[in-house]
Amino acid sequence: MVSRENEIVFGCVIVGAVAAFWLADTGAPAGIPAGAFALVAAVVPMAINNRLDATASAE
Repeated sequence: MVSRENEIVFGCVIVGAVAAFWLADTGAPAGIPAGAFALVAAVVPMAINNRLDATASAE
């Protein structure tokens, strides 16, 4: 069984990869797709999971 955290990370990695490929295809400078992938695949799921954990523990 996959945990909620892993589902969120997997979804964000897929969205980040699609966004990075799309940005690379549009001709964005080299650092922009890599930065977008790092932001969406690493920072966003951490923020989402922290927020969900905080609201779950507050209940």
